[in-house]
Amino acid sequence: MSNLTQSKRSATSEIGRIALALVVVAAAYLVRLWLLQQFGFSLSIYLTYLTVIVLDALLLGLWPGLAATAATALLMDYTAIPPTNSFGIKRSGDFAALLLSVMLCAGFCVLAERFRRSQHRAGKLEGAQALNEARARFQAAIESSAEAMFLCDTQGNVIEFNQAFAAFHKVADKSEYPRKLADFANIIEVCYPDGSPVPPEQWASSRALSGEQATGVEYLNRRKDTGETWIGSFNFAPIRAEDGRIAGCMVSALDITERKRAEEALRLSEARYRAAFQTSLDIMVIASLPDCRSVDVNPRFTEEFGYSREEAIGQTSGELGMWAHEQDHAMLVQSFRDEMPYRDVCIEFKKRDGTALWGIASASRLEIDGKPCILVSVRNITSEKNAEEALRLSEARYRAAFETSPDVIVISRFSDGVYLDVNPTFTEVTGWQREEVIGKTSREIDVWVDYENRDAMMEIIRTGQTFRGVEVQFRRKDGSTLWSNIYATTMQLGNELCLLTQVRDISNEKRAEEEIRTLAFYDQVTGLANRRLLAEQFRKSIAMSSRTHRKRALLFLDLDNFKKLNDTRGHHTGDLLLHEVGRRLSECVSPSDTVSRLGGDEFVLILEELHGYPEVAATQAMEAAERIINSLNQPYLIDQIECRTSCSIGITVFGDEQQDFNHVLQQADIAMYQAKAAGRGTMRFFAPSLQAAVTARATLEEEIRTGLENRQFVLYFQPQFENGKLYGAEALLRWQHPQRGLLSPCDFIPLAEETRLILPLGSWVFETACRKIAAWAEHYPGANLAVAVNVSALELHREDFVASVLDAIKRTGADPRWLKLEITESMLVENAENAVTKMMALKRHGIRFAIDDFGTGYSSLAYLKLLPLSLIKIDRSFVRDILTDPSSDAIVRTIIALGGSLGLRVMSEGVETAGQRAALEELGCHAHQGYLFGPPLPVEEFERILAAHSGDPALMPA
Repeated sequence: MSNLTQSKRSATSEIGRIALALVVVAAAYLVRLWLLQQFGFSLSIYLTYLTVIVLDALLLGLWPGLAATAATALLMDYTAIPPTNSFGIKRSGDFAALLLSVMLCAGFCVLAERFRRSQHRAGKLEGAQALNEARARFQAAIESSAEAMFLCDTQGNVIEFNQAFAAFHKVADKSEYPRKLADFANIIEVCYPDGSPVPPEQWASSRALSGEQATGVEYLNRRKDTGETWIGSFNFAPIRAEDGRIAGCMVSALDITERKRAEEALRLSEARYRAAFQTSLDIMVIASLPDCRSVDVNPRFTEEFGYSREEAIGQTSGELGMWAHEQDHAMLVQSFRDEMPYRDVCIEFKKRDGTALWGIASASRLEIDGKPCILVSVRNITSEKNAEEALRLSEARYRAAFETSPDVIVISRFSDGVYLDVNPTFTEVTGWQREEVIGKTSREIDVWVDYENRDAMMEIIRTGQTFRGVEVQFRRKDGSTLWSNIYATTMQLGNELCLLTQVRDISNEKRAEEEIRTLAFYDQVTGLANRRLLAEQFRKSIAMSSRTHRKRALLFLDLDNFKKLNDTRGHHTGDLLLHEVGRRLSECVSPSDTVSRLGGDEFVLILEELHGYPEVAATQAMEAAERIINSLNQPYLIDQIECRTSCSIGITVFGDEQQDFNHVLQQADIAMYQAKAAGRGTMRFFAPSLQAAVTARATLEEEIRTGLENRQFVLYFQPQFENGKLYGAEALLRWQHPQRGLLSPCDFIPLAEETRLILPLGSWVFETACRKIAAWAEHYPGANLAVAVNVSALELHREDFVASVLDAIKRTGADPRWLKLEITESMLVENAENAVTKMMALKRHGIRFAIDDFGTGYSSLAYLKLLPLSLIKIDRSFVRDILTDPSSDAIVRTIIALGGSLGLRVMSEGVETAGQRAALEELGCHAHQGYLFGPPLPVEEFERILAAHSGDPALMPA
């Protein structure tokens, strides 16, 4: 098929040359005709056509020349032989001349073809000669060369090669080497470095014969008969004749198998070094000599000293200020100058933050890229130094990296996990002796608590990653466990891939973490969960409820009268009682429920997995609360003394909606206080109405604060008369609320007392009342008006109560004789002695005291006898019923008689009718306060009454 194609291509080329020859003849004809027409010059026929024929024959070949001859004959017959413009020849002489011309031209064509062929043969002979000369030169060179070299021609014939080339291909003698490249493929398999076969057209000789030239091309060669392999580095280039044609090629090769093995060993050595350098638990620094500037530092250096790698590179240790004692640095430098060894030297360093770092330092020389360097390694022994100084010094100086490591180090075979070596720390930490573990696997001695951790570690390492800083548990020989930080990486020992494992014991740290967690999440008195853990359990309970759609309940429990027990028996007894309460609570609920102590005598329980219907869940919660109440009501034996207590429980049920912990806790707290209000020792469920009341109270509290800041409070004054004469006035607080209008004290005073806002309110009332006393004394000097101010229990029991009252009098310039403080009987129940002391101190400054609402509280003649009182006020409830209720009449008579016997003035309050006034005066009470004499009035209206009774016409109403 290829010969047929070649023939077709040759025929096509010959036709093209013939056509080109005819075109040249036609061009010659046209040139002759143009010269004749333009200049009248007739060019010789022979000169015109013979030249063209000779050139066609020389340049294009024999057949194009003959074709040009035939075309020329036709043109001569048509244009030059009479008659012209006709192909007919009339004379025999003309025919003979034409025939002679044709023969002459044909002869020239034959001579030209012979000349061309002789030139071609000369070229071939010249190429052969060049090849023979190259062969001679090559033969002289290759025999003296250690490189494998050979020469081949374009036909794939091996012309020459040296003995080194035969040896390169594992051939014993040159005579055994094949002489054809095609035969070479029968004994040698050529592959790329990755092992894939190289196609023949990509072999070195084929690439050279195609015109390619290259050096250092690596191929993997394999003998097909023996399987022996080697790596060759090939250089190849084509051999060209003088005309540029490729006449052959030259190939040289060098066996680089050993060099490749050495490079691979070096690469593995560098990899092991880099792994050891980067994962070492020791601090490592490489510095150049002689300037000692850092070339590289490992991650441990940055962790321990606090400098980043970028900050350390290019700096000396002295410039970084790492040496605590300069003589240590000088000793290191001197040892290298004297070529003395420097190993296991205990040195105190300074970190970036200035703190000390004790380390065991070693240094050795090494070369990096032909430059002398120093490798310094430092083992951090700060904790050991502080804990056991003597032991640290003795161990730190004489340990090698493996034998003296404070961490457990194990070298095992990567393929099967068999232990190859362990360091002494391994025996210290695990209790296993070296002889007991060498040759065995970790499974055989059972050191891993969870072997899934080891499987995961091996999987990570197989992916090429480093296993660092993972916390796992190991088992000692005696069966006890320890927590450890584990570091693992692969290493090459000879031809064996091994696993290097470093384990650091962190059992103490884990125990400390557990203790911290216990302190953070558990109550120290009862061992129950604290508020933080309770909140966490609540969030988990909400998440579980959203999946199971079952209800939960939160129980807020408060012990009744615990403060009394704590005060009478002491805090130790109280703590024992709380511990016993916590134990009983845990017994009353299931293990899945949460029992916590919120603080003081307050406990909170979360009941899990109640019924999905709220009503059923509430019933279950109530049953649990009843069990708790019954259990806690049982007597307690504390320090051989029987104690009793009860509890009040608030209950709220919550479901799978995302409720806030504090909101639910507040609901139960509100319900608990309702239980206390119901008589203690009982339970109550939270109701939305209670929440609304709490919200309203919170709003009112904030509004009271705002009212104080915006001066919304005012004083009203209710007149007090005695025998028809203005005797005094009671200062009564009012709130000018911006939305609700004027509010009486009963609307806000109870909340102010609960929130202690009564203290700033009381201070403002004192100062305002004192200013009025001073002002009225100046404007109405003869009025002698006493102003009564109510005192709350919180104010009276303040440590600085006396000082604050006297300070208000001093600032305002009020006369203390006209200030009267009103207290209630209930204020004297707690710490009566302290109250009497403060009252006596104020009385010495002229301040008078009245007891308000007498008869409604804890009346005691003993208190009345001790108190420095000047006035008793009869409560309005008795005055209201004095005409209709004999009991009220009897109480009023008793109070009046008692006041008379003690030498105290008696005043009635709440007098609204003339009949009430007459009955009181008949019993001997002549001082009154009530709407019959005047309601509480704004200061402007009260001053008009004051002006009328002081006799000042200018101020009297018209």
